[in-house]
Amino acid sequence: MDVSSPCQENVTSTSNSTRKTEIHNDVNDYNVLAEGDQVTGLVDFGDMVHTHTICDLAIAMAYTTLGADDVLQVIKEMALGYNEFMPVAKEELTVLFPMMRMRLAISACMAAHQMRLRPDDPYLSISQEPIRRILPKLLTLDVNDVHDLLKNSLA
Repeated sequence: MDVSSPCQENVTSTSNSTRKTEIHNDVNDYNVLAEGDQVTGLVDFGDMVHTHTICDLAIAMAYTTLGADDVLQVIKEMALGYNEFMPVAKEELTVLFPMMRMRLAISACMAAHQMRLRPDDPYLSISQEPIRRILPKLLTLDVNDVHDLLKNSLA
């Protein structure tokens, strides 16, 4: 299955209408500080970029699904939580799930390349096994079905 085409099609068609800001660009469990269930901060701002605002949610969702039993429930809950603080626009919903899948595909490709350059660095493979397990499952989900789930959940 092609991961990039749905992402490219959706991002290209909405690129001029989605919000763009500076984003963290690497929200994952190694970069989020928390006390209990309360997020208290973020670390590691080395990947920060100016891009589609919704990318931060897509990235956080991507890493949160790793190891999740019910991926659709995680995606829905994260979108609902994000929407409470920053309402997700219709155009952003269109790109959210394709961007999420694309992030995991990019992570797998980048890690494979970096592991060839630095085979003794265990950090580079830290997320790769969970990505190998979850990405094929995510690719079986229809982009339009997930979009409809998110649209109906946030309505």
